[in-house]
Amino acid sequence: MAEENLVLDAAERVFADLADPRTLLKSQAKDWKSPLWNALTDMGLPRAWLPEELGGHGLSMAEGFGVVRAAGRAALAVPLVETMLAAWIAGRAGSELPEGASTVVVGGCKADVQSGKGDEAIKRDILPRIIAVCSMRSRSPRS
Repeated sequence: MAEENLVLDAAERVFADLADPRTLLKSQAKDWKSPLWNALTDMGLPRAWLPEELGGHGLSMAEGFGVVRAAGRAALAVPLVETMLAAWIAGRAGSELPEGASTVVVGGCKADVQSGKGDEAIKRDILPRIIAVCSMRSRSPRS
C-alpha cells in the first residue's frame, strides 16, 4: 500500500506540474505533450502494469487504478491509460510492449447478451473482445 501511495503521489505531482489545463491554456505552448509524455515514460507509468520480467513495474491492478483515477481527475490528454491497458494485456500474453504509446483494438464476437427485463429486453449479439495491442509508433504523442 505504501508503494501505491508513492507511485500515485509522484503521478499526481507530474499531472499538476505538466498537465494542469489552466496552466496549459495560459501558456499556449504548442508542444506541451512531449514533456508530459517524457516525464511519464521516465517514471515508467505507461508500463506500470507490465510484469517486471518484461520490462515493467508489475504494479497491482489496485495500484494502477489509482493512477488511472488520478489521470481522469487531471483530464490527462496523452494516452497513458491506453498504454497501461496495452501493457497489461501484453503482459498477460507474456509479450513485451513496443516503446512509445500504445492502444488496444477491440472487435466483436458473437454472443447472446440480453439487457433489460421482459418485453423491454434488448438482445445484442456483439460482445467486445481484444483483437490487438497496437503501437502508435511515435516516441511521444503529437500535439
